[in-house]
Amino acid sequence: MSEFAVAFSENLDEKVTIREIALRIKSFLPRHIDFIIAFFTSHYHLSYLHSLITDMLRPLHVICIETPLIIYEGRVFSQGVVALAGLFSPKKYYLEVSKESTQEEVEISLRKLTRNIPFFSFILSFLSVEEPQSFLIGVKLGLGRNERFLTVVSKDEGRICQILGKKIYGKVAFIGWDKEVEVRHKKISGFIPLGRFFTFTKIDKKRRIILEIDNKPAFSVYRKYLEERIDIFRERKFFYLYPLGVKRNGLYRLIAITDVLDDESLEFRGEVEEGERGNIMILRREVFRKEIERISEEFSSYKVMLLVDSLLREKILKEKLKEEIIILKKKLPSVPLVGFYSDYCIDFDTHLKRFIVEEGNLHLLSFK
Repeated sequence: MSEFAVAFSENLDEKVTIREIALRIKSFLPRHIDFIIAFFTSHYHLSYLHSLITDMLRPLHVICIETPLIIYEGRVFSQGVVALAGLFSPKKYYLEVSKESTQEEVEISLRKLTRNIPFFSFILSFLSVEEPQSFLIGVKLGLGRNERFLTVVSKDEGRICQILGKKIYGKVAFIGWDKEVEVRHKKISGFIPLGRFFTFTKIDKKRRIILEIDNKPAFSVYRKYLEERIDIFRERKFFYLYPLGVKRNGLYRLIAITDVLDDESLEFRGEVEEGERGNIMILRREVFRKEIERISEEFSSYKVMLLVDSLLREKILKEKLKEEIIILKKKLPSVPLVGFYSDYCIDFDTHLKRFIVEEGNLHLLSFK
């Protein structure tokens, strides 16, 4: 049987913060704690937080992750520490750390994890890396094709850090849960297509550049919709407002545009093939609300929910960002919610049959 506890404090004194968190967690898990995942903002010192959590709560494992924003229940905070503690009896999880994100290190770590938990319900990992290509190869070799997997990525090495046990540092941390621990994963977009379909006609996959759309320089696709605003759009790099979407089997995956080059080709992050069809995408809160309403009932019986939101959404929504979390909490009033923000995520696309990089989604991980 698994048990969970969540706690939050926004006190700037680390000792007071962890004491408040410890008192709350111990009221739910008084005897033993297997692991704690703590999300904290830049106001706190990583090593000090780790030592305080270890001394006051004595969990077997601790993972500390710095993030610009954290989520607790129905609110978003720019300052504070939030902790998710878990108890599994008998032990139904396994934890692996890679000091590097190379293909070999990742493959070895995943093979160790799946050897210890051959029938796992889910693997969650935290990764600190600028470009994840070697990591993706390692995941494919170590895990094969498996949709029970999510990686949360920070491009800033100083923002996501992992500390386990006796201060073992690593760029990658994997947590795997046994099949007896029910873990449910959903992602919510809220993005809808804008305008007509187009075709990706020329792509340089090695350099991750979209060269042509509909046999024209890729940037020209934006001119149709932005017209007189196009110069400001390009100068200020407002691509995050209008990511591209690739449609397959009725579903869209998001392609983030990171820059426009002198030849009007587009640098991108994501997965797209020549010949695939797509649209410019735009975020609509009413669509997000409908998606939440559609799935909320199936999550209402879970013990806790971990939210991984996207910094892309924060850029777009700004002050309205909190409204998404409020909507979710209203639909799931009895489920504790904790979470944080990342640059992008990696999960398994069941239609492409491979792991893909994608940003702009809100990921929900629920535990029972």
